[in-house]
Order: sequence, then structure tokens, then C-alpha cells
Amino acid sequence: MSILILNFAPHERTPYEKLFASLDEPLVLITSRETASSYPKDAFAHMEIIDNYLHHPLVYHRAIQLHRTYSFRKVVAAFEGDIVLAAKLREYFHIDGQHIQSAMNYRDKVTMKDKVAESGLRVPKYNRINDIVDLHTFLDSNRYPVIVKPIDGFGSIGTTILHTEEELDDFIKQKPDLSNLEVEEFINGTLHTVDGIVKDGEIAFICVSEAVGGNFIDLDHSGITGSFQLHPQNPLFKRMTAYCKKVIEALETPSDTAFHAEIFYTQEDDIVLCEIASRPCGAHIAPSAYHTFGIDMTQAHVQLQAGAPYSFSNNGENHTPSRLSAWLYFNGEQGKLLSLPEGDPPEGVFEYCVFGKVGQSFAKDSYAFGRIAHMLLEAPSELQLKKRIQNVCQWFTSQVSWDLQ
Repeated sequence: MSILILNFAPHERTPYEKLFASLDEPLVLITSRETASSYPKDAFAHMEIIDNYLHHPLVYHRAIQLHRTYSFRKVVAAFEGDIVLAAKLREYFHIDGQHIQSAMNYRDKVTMKDKVAESGLRVPKYNRINDIVDLHTFLDSNRYPVIVKPIDGFGSIGTTILHTEEELDDFIKQKPDLSNLEVEEFINGTLHTVDGIVKDGEIAFICVSEAVGGNFIDLDHSGITGSFQLHPQNPLFKRMTAYCKKVIEALETPSDTAFHAEIFYTQEDDIVLCEIASRPCGAHIAPSAYHTFGIDMTQAHVQLQAGAPYSFSNNGENHTPSRLSAWLYFNGEQGKLLSLPEGDPPEGVFEYCVFGKVGQSFAKDSYAFGRIAHMLLEAPSELQLKKRIQNVCQWFTSQVSWDLQ
């Protein structure tokens, strides 16, 4: 028996040979060309490198062929794009873990909202789009702005906000194929992420963060994205976690998984689902949570999928942390970078990485791919954390200049 790992992450995030060492089983890694070189080949019974990994049927094909040799006991997947693939392989191999319907509940944003709405929780008004008529039908009964996004997208890639008929015209010209999309109403409120781990069918860890600037989806007017943690004793923390638990109950959640939910808190004091995924959080939410709570959600996710032990020191909810953490991405502009900050950042920053170089040209891109620097920072309270975020943002942006194009 052995473990099949479907992988799109770099080794530093998922050192599988260490995480699964206690199992003492052969490991088979199917991974992308982009990340393969970071993994020690001799740590695996077999390593398969796939070009164009995200869209190639060879991933399925080789997994099935390799099963005949290695007899997989578990299929492990941590990346959003592998969730449905892993579920299909588990059912094909007749092994336990997340099945196809559960995977689709978490990946298909329309199916997801159908299930959550049926449970009595509020979701945005929404509709599946197959063509332009479907989009116009939704707009006939819903005012601008509206959000259009891929049904199975991730990381805000392909998400578009339409504010006017003119923006709709431009959108249709640029995207004549409107299949595999969803349209939904724009929720006016702050966006929160609720992240955690399910172990043996129970919530083993959960934490809540609020988006810097209020909303990831309407991001980037300031060129800064990020989030800061709420204290577990904050009443909104408690409301968010209670809501998220009900969402999880509605979606046929696997007994061992991570989850990453995006949830709106509206101006009317209501809570509304944006979306949820059955995988670890992205960006720097996980490192921020680890700094505060001592829980590595990415590693816990893959270890639990494989049946490897993971010890939870606290469940997040009833923990009283001595500090709270935040992460910030500073994003590029359309043009040439002329200057960057000099010296050390302000108090509270414990990680600062600069990717941009003076003289480098940037194209405007999504927050996940166009950043020129990131920071992690801490403070003993929410109030102090917010003040430090303001100080850090002022320090950074006041020293950055661009030749805009």
C-alpha cells in the first residue's frame, strides 16, 4: 500500500516526506513542472512530472496506471484545482476520503449556494450563466453592481465587477464565451475569512480574519491587500464561526479536511456567504494563523488526509492568544518601479520580503500575482494591530514611486 500525492505547491509549504514519515509508507508524487525541482526525488517511490499540470488529462491517466503498481491507500490533495480530481480518483480506486458530490459542493459556486440557501442561511442573489441571455435575465431583476466569476475559480482569478452598462459592453467584447460562469449581487460589507480544520467530523481548529480595506473583491484602489485576525472573544468572531459551522454542515463535508470560507458582514448587521473551499487558505493567512495559534493548517490538512497524526494545541475559539497577526501584500502598478522603502519597517513587523526591483516594469494584475512586497506583523490587541497596519502602509507607500504607463 502507498499514498498518492497530487501536488501544485512548492516543497517549503508541503514537505511530504517529513509530514508522512511516521506512516513509513511509499509515497508517489504527481506534481507540476513548476514545483518539481523543489522536491527531493529520492524521498519518493515515484515522482511524475506533468507539464501544463492544471489542464492535462495525463494527471488522471498516470494516477490510474500507477495505482496498478503501487496500490494507493490514500489520495492527498491540497490545491484547489486538485479537489475534484482527487475525489474522482478516490471513487475510482474505491478508497475513503472526500467524494465527488462533496467536492462539487465546495468547488461549484452555484451548487454551493444552492445547498447553503436550502439550509436557511443567507447567500447573495445568484444565477448560473450559460450565455449572454442568462446574464441579461439576472440584470433585469438586479441592479448594478454585479459580480461575474468562474463557477470553479479560485484566488479571485477571472472575477469581474460590473458597475454600468458600458462596463458590460466591454466585458462581452473581451469575453465572448460566457459558459462556466456565475453572476451574483454585490454585497456591500466587509469581507472576512474563516479558516480551520475538521478532524474526525468535528471542528478541531477555527480562526477569523477581516480584510484590510474591507473587501478583497473590490480590492486594489490603494494597491494593498491583506487581512488581520479578530480576537476569539470578539462577538463578531463568535458569529462568524457559528455561521461557518452551519455552512459546513450543509455541504457534505469530509471527516478530515481544511476549509477556507469568505463571508460578508453587511452594513445591516447581517452575515452572508461569499464562498467556501475544502482546502487550506491561500495568501499568507496560514502563516499568520500559525504565528498566533501555533496551528499549521496546510500541513494539518495533508496529514489528516493521509491518516498521519496531527496534534492540535488549541481549537482557536476558546484560545486567548497573547498576540494577533496580520499579513499585507503591496501590489504593483501599471508602469516602472522607481523607488522602494529604505531601512527597517515600523514596529511589529516580523517578516518583510521585497520582490520588486527598482527599474522593473509591471503590468497591473490580481493581488495574488502582482505584488512587489509582503509583510507579516503582530500586536497584542486588535486595536493596536489596526494602528500598526496603518503605520506600515504609510511607511511603505510614502517611499514607493512609479513611472505610470
